[in-house]
Amino acid sequence: MRPISPALDIAMVYTRYGGFISGHMYYPPSPDKPPPWWLETFIIMRAIFGILFWPFVALIVGIGAVLTLFFLLTVHWAFALLFLIAVVGAFVAFGYWEKHHSPPSVE
Repeated sequence: MRPISPALDIAMVYTRYGGFISGHMYYPPSPDKPPPWWLETFIIMRAIFGILFWPFVALIVGIGAVLTLFFLLTVHWAFALLFLIAVVGAFVAFGYWEKHHSPPSVE
């Protein structure tokens, strides 16, 4: 898992600016004061969304492809056939690329 970037690290923003809700803007936070309860929630949510981002993208693209296929079928069956050929061609091209550009084996 990649580390949270310093620009998006909520704990660092919280401690740098004296807190969002409970801290006062003119006084630095006390070192023995624990971080707020919602900080851990945001960190967990960011980790989960980081893991599920690409499956969500694949799901949305798949649904969009099916809807595009149905639309093209309502226009003319040849357009839908051309769309299917393009999708299959993209998968074949990706497979060919992966076969010939695979990383070297580590042994």
